[in-house]
Amino acid sequence: MESRIALCSLIILSAAAVTAVPYSPTYHFGFDAASLVKRQTQDPIIVTKLPLTNGTVPIRPEIRQMKQNPYKWNLFLLSMSMLQYTNQNDELSWYQIAGRGYCTHMSILFPPWHRVYLALYEVSRGQESQYVYILSPRQQVLFRLVQMIATWFTDPNERAFYHAAAADFRIPYWDWAAEPPAGEDVFLPDFESEGIQIYGPNGWQYIANPLYSYKFNPLDPKVFSQGDFPNWTETKRAPFEKTDNRSVAHSIEHARPALQQRLYTLLSNYKDYGPFSNKYWGTATNQSQFDSVEALHDAMHVLVGNRGHMYYIQYSAFDPVFFLHHTMADRIVAMWQALYPTSWVTPQVAMEHSFTMPPGEVQDVFTELKPFYANASGAFWNSEMANDTLRFGYSYAETIPGQGGSKSEDRARLIAAINRLYGSSSPSTLVQKRKRALARRDRGKFSQLRQGTLSDDVSPDFSREPHIAANLVTDENTYTEWIANVHVQNGALNGSFTIHLFIGAVPRDISSWSAAPNLIGSMNVFAMKNMGSANHVSGTVPLTSALMRVVSAGGVAGLDPGQVEPYLKTFLQVRVIGENGAEVRPSSVEGLCIQIASSEELFRSFSLFCFCGLGVNWSTQGRDILHLTYTIPTHTRHTEANMKLVRFLMKCANETVTIELKNGTIVHGTITSVSPQMNTALRTVKMTPKGQDAVSLDTMNIRGSTIRYFILPDSLPLDTLLIDDAPKPKNKARKEAERGTGGRGGRGGPRGRGRGRGRGRGRG
Repeated sequence: MESRIALCSLIILSAAAVTAVPYSPTYHFGFDAASLVKRQTQDPIIVTKLPLTNGTVPIRPEIRQMKQNPYKWNLFLLSMSMLQYTNQNDELSWYQIAGRGYCTHMSILFPPWHRVYLALYEVSRGQESQYVYILSPRQQVLFRLVQMIATWFTDPNERAFYHAAAADFRIPYWDWAAEPPAGEDVFLPDFESEGIQIYGPNGWQYIANPLYSYKFNPLDPKVFSQGDFPNWTETKRAPFEKTDNRSVAHSIEHARPALQQRLYTLLSNYKDYGPFSNKYWGTATNQSQFDSVEALHDAMHVLVGNRGHMYYIQYSAFDPVFFLHHTMADRIVAMWQALYPTSWVTPQVAMEHSFTMPPGEVQDVFTELKPFYANASGAFWNSEMANDTLRFGYSYAETIPGQGGSKSEDRARLIAAINRLYGSSSPSTLVQKRKRALARRDRGKFSQLRQGTLSDDVSPDFSREPHIAANLVTDENTYTEWIANVHVQNGALNGSFTIHLFIGAVPRDISSWSAAPNLIGSMNVFAMKNMGSANHVSGTVPLTSALMRVVSAGGVAGLDPGQVEPYLKTFLQVRVIGENGAEVRPSSVEGLCIQIASSEELFRSFSLFCFCGLGVNWSTQGRDILHLTYTIPTHTRHTEANMKLVRFLMKCANETVTIELKNGTIVHGTITSVSPQMNTALRTVKMTPKGQDAVSLDTMNIRGSTIRYFILPDSLPLDTLLIDDAPKPKNKARKEAERGTGGRGGRGGPRGRGRGRGRGRGRG
């Protein structure tokens, strides 16, 4: 009878949050559980497939969905707590799992490497079946702990329920892009409570919440040496004085619509794996796409961490939310793969090093994803082997094949799910509503903005859904889309930083910027401190929904370029926050370039800001072109300036390009004699001078250019080049693409995607 009462209580109060009662560090099972967790063998650790359940592939659930099953939820929290409390010197402890590793950033391998890192597996050795562990992945460790804990319930009825929950256990993901249930925040309250009440094999206990933080035992100041980290004995989020999860929740709530739009765009418009996969901005892939799944992933690192552990690449994996976040990233990749099954890892040069991959090495689908062994013979996993989640024994609700075996039906079901989950914030969805009533609020504020009477008290509020004016939509049910394409040097501020875009007056309080009503959006740069990376990364800030609000409230007449360009040049404000939380002048951020692009005109875009340490450059197209000849000496090939030039010219070899020099001169010509290796000097660059053999821009192919600017060797009098490329509009570019001349629809602006490389850190 007592066990039934406990079982009933479990269903009602599973893992209830408490803060008033002192909690113990972890759950006490009534015996020495730690000795059962310790790995007893030093054999190679192999990543293999988890067993199916009754012949079916279990799915990784969303964390809110897992909470609805109290048995799974308790097993998840108990296993997390046990793992975190394991001795830090143990190979299988949370501390060792979250430590230094081999992960790849700014790399074509970013998605598959992290997939194997997250993988579930089970391995057989002869007649004995046992669970074993890879050097870094946390998920398979949890699976084994879940199986063990389920057997420790002594009541037969309880044990049966927990066995059933454990049989198809898969780690959950946290969907930070979908609209949360009514009355709830995106940031779960389960992340905010320091202590929780939880039921286990030894009854109810109050323990430290394993989703709130990880507690170092002990803290090694030599490992956590920068800033206040040597003083923090647990992971922090927004650590202004102590962890401030509420400020994190507010920032994420405000950012969610833009994050959702970016995700929707990635899934709907990014059809090539290269630009989708990683944030590196440089050599060629698809030139109309600045965003990537890695850049989107970076935004959540910065938002959740906010100068806490998730904010720093080298410390991020210690935060319990890291795991839930990366599983969401893997789900995004899985959905994208289901939409575009013929596109996967393509060769790309590693621009920076990881523990096992030097810069300059070509990474491809067969590059070893170290340190993950695929079999006992010592072979490592590669991207070809890791291209299907089913090979690891899991799937997601949106990607699991249907019983009918129809790929078209599976794809249609996936598209419907994406539209349902992530379409609500997209401009296309707002257009479909065709709301004709003007917004009742903020009309006076927008009127003041339009008249130029801007003050600190006057700023629009973009937190509400816009009322779509009828004149925003054409008779063909199309509209002009606007986007800010941003690229910047990854190491510009020696660590992570954020670029904010506002309309109107910027609040005086810097700490309020991430949730300010008139914040249009942000680009978050997730960078390693003291690495000095000169490589460029890119991302996007959707502008259309915000501009629809401006139009509907009377701030500007419409979305046409002639109306929007002068408005944005007058009222769009750029602010940058550095790693220490202080404001940084945008002009001092190395390589910061913000291009505002629209989908209305095929050859129309303008650079709002292009900071190269030399001031602001407004980029416009010219019609006269010139011819230049320049030879780069081989003895200068190792300079950073030449490396940047090589990267650009490798893309543009044998192509007609247009370049704007710093003095406004427009140069046109064909790049020739470019060496194929990144570390080898190119020989000649040929172009024709202005006034000689002038050719109209109308006859030039300018869609092939990829780089907004690059630095020339010191021997040249001009050190900054700007390349103005055409945006790829949603409406017109689609027709061009069908003729083989245009880009992918829906996103404006050039996109130069390069080959990334791994960061020397186990997470991120």
